[in-house]
Amino acid sequence: MSSSFIDMKDIGIQAVSHSRMKTHEGCPRKAMYKFVEKIKEPGNDAMNRGLEVHSGYEHWLLKHTGKPTDGKDGMLPVFPISSVIEKDVKEYWDLPRAERYDIQAEQQVAFDKDWNVTSWFGPDAWMRVVFDSAFTSPNKEHIVLNDYKTGKVYDDHDDQAELYAVAGRKMGAKKVNVKFYYMDQNTVQPYKFDENELDALVDKIEARALKVTSDRLFPTKPSWKCKWCFFSKQKGGKCAH
Repeated sequence: MSSSFIDMKDIGIQAVSHSRMKTHEGCPRKAMYKFVEKIKEPGNDAMNRGLEVHSGYEHWLLKHTGKPTDGKDGMLPVFPISSVIEKDVKEYWDLPRAERYDIQAEQQVAFDKDWNVTSWFGPDAWMRVVFDSAFTSPNKEHIVLNDYKTGKVYDDHDDQAELYAVAGRKMGAKKVNVKFYYMDQNTVQPYKFDENELDALVDKIEARALKVTSDRLFPTKPSWKCKWCFFSKQKGGKCAH
């Protein structure tokens, strides 16, 4: 009697996201541990605080726009609301009803390989994108996609902005604004994309995704970041570095 098994590396990573592409670009082996072998990293104070802030703002936005909070009013933030977020919400919400943007909190969108919207866990899901909030104009031609960030301000978010922009385009928008709100600094980093810029970015996003989904070797990529990596040898992990 013989037995056989499937090596998950032979299947690889079939669905990508911003975090999966970013992790793979930083170190393919780390991406294998996280997304193929599905080894869970432990949480930390920074991650827990980020979840608290995101949840608080989600419920504040739902309540502010008169949408149901599913009885979770206790999750409304206990911290002051960022003035830059309040300003932007008012800009798109405090309008005559016919001009008011549709405001969604914590929106998830999945696409297949042809950029058709599909179900989040569907077998054809290829690209998954999560927005902390999304503001869509009445004619659907303009969309504002937002992400809330805690901790330090970093200047390496262009790739994330481009992915959000392409997702907005594939959702039907002709103009896309992307905004990264840095909650601890009460500042915002804005991006604007017009129709021509959006179409030109599609090939770039698809090329990034292909590098992830086609990888079956998942080589290591040693760097100074190894000392912080949960999977590193010095932390007792599986990696040789």
